[in-house]
Amino acid sequence: MNNNKIKPLMKNESGYSLAGVLLLTVLISVLGLTLVTLASNSVKTTTSDRRDQSAFYIAEAAATLEMTEIEEAVYTLSGEVEQTKGEKETINQMKDRFFHALPSKIVTQEPKASPIHFEEVFGDQPKASLEVVQINETDPSTYKMISTGTIGQQERIVEREFFVRWDTSETGESGSIPEPAALIKETITIKNGNINGNIGTAKKGAGSVVMEKGSGKINGVVYVPSGSENIAVTGQKEKVETAGQSHIHIPQLPPFPSFPDLIRSSGDLTSGTVTLTDPQKFGNIILKNNTLTFNVGDDHRKIIVDQISLHNGNINIEGSGTLTIFLLNNLEIKGGNSSVNLGGSPGQLNIFVKKGNGQTIILEGLTMKASLYAEDANIVLNQNGSFHGNIFTGGIHFTMENGNTQARGLFVAPNAHFDHRHGTIIGTVIAHSYNIEGILNYEKMQSQGPISIEDLFGGGSATDRPGDLHIHKKPLKER
Repeated sequence: MNNNKIKPLMKNESGYSLAGVLLLTVLISVLGLTLVTLASNSVKTTTSDRRDQSAFYIAEAAATLEMTEIEEAVYTLSGEVEQTKGEKETINQMKDRFFHALPSKIVTQEPKASPIHFEEVFGDQPKASLEVVQINETDPSTYKMISTGTIGQQERIVEREFFVRWDTSETGESGSIPEPAALIKETITIKNGNINGNIGTAKKGAGSVVMEKGSGKINGVVYVPSGSENIAVTGQKEKVETAGQSHIHIPQLPPFPSFPDLIRSSGDLTSGTVTLTDPQKFGNIILKNNTLTFNVGDDHRKIIVDQISLHNGNINIEGSGTLTIFLLNNLEIKGGNSSVNLGGSPGQLNIFVKKGNGQTIILEGLTMKASLYAEDANIVLNQNGSFHGNIFTGGIHFTMENGNTQARGLFVAPNAHFDHRHGTIIGTVIAHSYNIEGILNYEKMQSQGPISIEDLFGGGSATDRPGDLHIHKKPLKER
């Protein structure tokens, strides 16, 4: 072969530019197609997320309207029952008639469409369906509302449980008792103590109420389970008036709240004034003959604290707002001259104490206006202190001792033996068992807030209307 003819051909570069242009065009096309695909998927994802969130809002709005209509139906039926009261019909007979008719007024036989008209979202017409079911077929007071929001293929479901109470003043048929000074699951022991108000025990049989010899007395009625009227009281029976009731309702603790998730701490507090804005976390509050003031302004403020220890120390609150303290460890107040929120009201300060291996909260010789919820702590009130507010605890011991200690409020310790050795309680005691040597005077509680009488019923709000009719609603939650 002639090599002289091949060399010119190898040096000929014509056609390489075309190949390069074609390759570059292919690369740009692939890159462009990839970008278009990614953008399209992003738009689809964003649109899907918006549909999903919109479906939740639709379900929530429909549930809110339905709850309003349910409330109106309940109260309308109540009015109809009262207007048609027979001449010899008792309150409890009216109550039976009300609950017999209630399911037909609010329960849906099948899901129904919400009357709310929703605007189109991404070309789809949103819709909501509602269903109200009776939770327990034998109990016409408990219900669940289910709301489903739908946009295209996206669906979100929310639900709310609620129950209806119609309290009556007649005995024998209602779970509640009138003017309860004490509601106790097991035994009530009265030594030299005085009780002014009615008390109830859910314990059946003999010995549920022990009247020991002494000057103790009950200025009220002792409610016991039906059939135990003649055997419940042991000891000085002549001092006790009993009445039977088919069911004695002992309220349980509402759910303990979750604490805010804050990591950074602002350090310990030993005195001075702290102006609160956003939720804050501190180390310990340690006050020895010092004063600490929290300025809350006119808002609801929250702080997390490791531990509170007061020895002749004072905590004050400035402003018209409220303060919630989430306490990770123990609370101890001693010294005889300590005070907490002395110039405020009990509903202005709420303290939640996290579970801590059954520690003991000591409130000794202080003046305190606040409400306290301890997840599992035992409680000791003593040394001529003064407490005004509510105390909820899951602990197993609640002790009140030493002389002129006075406590005013609602004291809920359904797992505890409540040892009321000395001092005066004004309000209501709820406990597992109760020993009293001091004084217990019933007083109707008016306080509101996260640690209050309203929170004992279903963990939600209580809506009252005339005639002792209540609708207790649990929080709306997603299924």
